[in-house]
Formats: sequence, C-alpha cells, structure tokens
Amino acid sequence: MQFEEEQRRKRVGYIDPNFEEEKAEVLREKMSPTDRAVDWAKRHPFSIVGGSWAASIAVLAGRKGHSDEPARAPVDHSWAHQLQALQDVQDKQEQLDKASQKAR
Repeated sequence: MQFEEEQRRKRVGYIDPNFEEEKAEVLREKMSPTDRAVDWAKRHPFSIVGGSWAASIAVLAGRKGHSDEPARAPVDHSWAHQLQALQDVQDKQEQLDKASQKAR
C-alpha cells in the first residue's frame, strides 16, 4: 500500500512536505529508547546547550545566600563566554556563505 501511494504521488507530481518526516517518524518508532535519545540530541544541539544553561542558572539562583555566592560569577561568565563563542562561529559561517554566494 505504501509503495503504491508513493508511485501515485510520483505520477501526479504531488509533493507532500510532511512525507519525508512521516517516513522518519516511522523509523524512529522502531528505534530503541537510547537510539531515539541520541537521534534527538543530534537534531537539537542548541536546545541542549540552552537547557543546560537555564538549568545551571536555576540551580545557582536556588542556592542564593549560601557561602558559595562569589563562585557564581565565574560560572555565569563561563556560560556567557561559551554562548558568545557559538554566536561567533555562526556569524563566521554566515559570512562565508554570503561570500560563496557572491562568488558564484
């Protein structure tokens, strides 16, 4: 049935934007939970970075008033530095993409 549906779509020239995603979802359902987690992590790297940053800030904010208060600033600075480095890499990639498009 699936093959016949694909053939019909090819004959009429219909392109379903969700078709590839549906095939990928079927494959993901057959994966083990560990493989699914790895697959998700590969597709959402910045979600992991942002989530871990937010979690660390939440933990630090919850510990307010403890003796480690001076230690919070370096941790915040470290995360800010890492996020700035990621932004710099993205900016550089955009510049290279624009330069390669102009060269064409």
